[in-house]
Amino acid sequence: YEKQSKLYKAKTCLFSAVSESLFTRIMNLETAFKIWEYLKQEFQGNARTKSMRILNLKREFELQKMKDSETIKEYAEKLFELVNKLRLIGEQMLDSRVVEKLLVTLPERFEAKISALEESKDLSTITLAELLSALEAHEQRKLIRDEANLEGAMQAKLQIQSSQILGRKNKDWHKNKGNFSNRAGNDGTPRVTGTTRDDVGNKGITYAPCQ
Repeated sequence: YEKQSKLYKAKTCLFSAVSESLFTRIMNLETAFKIWEYLKQEFQGNARTKSMRILNLKREFELQKMKDSETIKEYAEKLFELVNKLRLIGEQMLDSRVVEKLLVTLPERFEAKISALEESKDLSTITLAELLSALEAHEQRKLIRDEANLEGAMQAKLQIQSSQILGRKNKDWHKNKGNFSNRAGNDGTPRVTGTTRDDVGNKGITYAPCQ
């Protein structure tokens, strides 16, 4: 039973170290040994091919930079995929190198957090797990604040729009009331306008209504 447990753990470790596309090619292999042999054949090849592959992967790793649209988790997974490929072909890639890569390629929105970490911890000894945990927590707090600020801004905008609509309605009501008063006489009776037969040229003369 103990031997089977170790073999199962070995297979699990190998499965977790490969990309999804590679996993689909090795998932049906029965033993950890067969999986390892397949991976060696897939990635090592001859010495020259191996050397070129290591150089290409290292170059790709060095060129990585976190995009503004990416989360810490997404960016870290990209780096891990390259690191795992290098490790599978026998190239040593320490976690401290990944920590260094993260610290120097994070976008400006993480500068305050990095400064706080520098004051509270020795970044030369911080573990990869500690760094990722701190960055993801910072990212989550910022997301919550941004959502709260957006909600507050939307409420303020709706209040302003409601006030403007109410103001226009009050203005129109007073305007209509004033127009009605101008058309009415002293006793509130609407004025009657017309022209006389004797003076056809004087148009628009206002007459008081008959009593």
